[in-house]
Amino acid sequence: MDQNIKLICFDLNKTLIKENSWEILNLGLGISEAEDDIMLQWYREGIITYNKWQELIKDIYIKRGKASKKNIESILAHHTYCEGALELISYLSAKGYTIVLISSSIDIIVKIVASELNIKYSFSNNHFNFDENGYLVDIITEGDEKEIKAK
Repeated sequence: MDQNIKLICFDLNKTLIKENSWEILNLGLGISEAEDDIMLQWYREGIITYNKWQELIKDIYIKRGKASKKNIESILAHHTYCEGALELISYLSAKGYTIVLISSSIDIIVKIVASELNIKYSFSNNHFNFDENGYLVDIITEGDEKEIKAK
């Protein structure tokens, strides 16, 4: 272990897992590729804020009627690890490094991956809240993904 390095942080999408979890979830919950692309374009062009983008996604999820916790967990459970990801995390952990998963993805998949890879510390920018019947009622975001990751 390099004594100068205490902490190693990993992102989730296309870093530890091959997929983009938002893309998988959006398609699974009824957002078309065209709708997904246009909202991303609006965000990138500054037409909408990150929070507004999340609000639009949430509203579509709810409107399309597929946003149950059970369905969301099922969709997000189908991820594929990047080649060598499991071995790398295991190796670094065995060497004594503190590993942290920091993602602007959804708390559900961040928790799943952190658990599967035995990563003790994790942070997700977006938290899904469900009602007593297990249906999505809100997406709480910590802020713009670029800023919150740096923080």
